[in-house]
Amino acid sequence: MTIKTALTALALAALAVVAATAPSSAPVIGTVELARALNGLDARAGHEQRMNGVQTSLKDQAEKMREELRSLQDELESFQPGSPNFAQAERKAQEKVGQMRAFEEYAKLKMESESANWIREAYAEMRAIAGRMAQENNIDMIVLDDSGAPVEPGTVQQVLAQLNVRRTLFVNAKLDVTDMLIQRMNAEFKAKQAGK
Repeated sequence: MTIKTALTALALAALAVVAATAPSSAPVIGTVELARALNGLDARAGHEQRMNGVQTSLKDQAEKMREELRSLQDELESFQPGSPNFAQAERKAQEKVGQMRAFEEYAKLKMESESANWIREAYAEMRAIAGRMAQENNIDMIVLDDSGAPVEPGTVQQVLAQLNVRRTLFVNAKLDVTDMLIQRMNAEFKAKQAGK
């Protein structure tokens, strides 16, 4: 056997292996618009209700602190400036102002944290349900479609930063399974609620 014949046989064998392992049909791909999916979830109403409760509680606490500060200011006005009682009341009022500023920052971070936790949990659930939905419908891959989101105006660096996180330039609308995923997630959410 010549080297040329051996190489030809090896090449044919390699092609046979590639042909045997190659998929027999094109992969089936689905796409999901994340923002539309999150906004379409029935669970979002429960999250918003919970957020309203947290916000009301934080506002009540802030109002109580404001009332305490008003009381301290009234007390401060009742003392002679420069007196020991005035200095003590002034110190208390300043401490209360510091506490209020710290609480305002805490309240802001608390609201952001609550929303971030809900999005993280909803995304984890979305991934799990999308996986089951894909298996049931012979979909090989479901990817996020970010091609429709607008690019916000900004500096060159800001625009490039937005584009660098994008993953799709164009998606055929026929691939979109967002509504199917929303319906499935809402159905599973209602089933969980009924089981409570």
